[in-house]
Amino acid sequence: MASITRIEANIATADAANADTRSDVYLGIAGREFGLSTGRDDFRRGETDRFVLGEGANVTDAQYKDPRRPQLETEDLERFPTYIRMHPAGEYPGWLVERVWVVVNPEYRPQEFDNSRLEGTGQQIWLHQPYGLVLYLTRT
Repeated sequence: MASITRIEANIATADAANADTRSDVYLGIAGREFGLSTGRDDFRRGETDRFVLGEGANVTDAQYKDPRRPQLETEDLERFPTYIRMHPAGEYPGWLVERVWVVVNPEYRPQEFDNSRLEGTGQQIWLHQPYGLVLYLTRT
């Protein structure tokens, strides 16, 4: 068992018409859910965003999105599902996801999560109220 000190979530939005979103996006991991926002224009068409929680955080309100407060442990990664979830908002709330991969403690014994159905396949998935709002990730 080790303490989780840093979580990196990398999210690629597809390069297609109406792929980007202004909806709220969350990462569920180790029994908590974290809002993902850097305070800039996240989830834009054809771009990959990197969100860091914990050490070296780049997210807004980082002190409230810290896996060290309360301390999460790597054993929590086995107990709870890992996923991204969107909450539709704005005029065009749908979102076309190209890929999501998450790395926990990248500097020390990294543990990685991905969705193998998207990885390197050219597949994409729409998240939107009528289609579904959650994409689950598995350990790689």
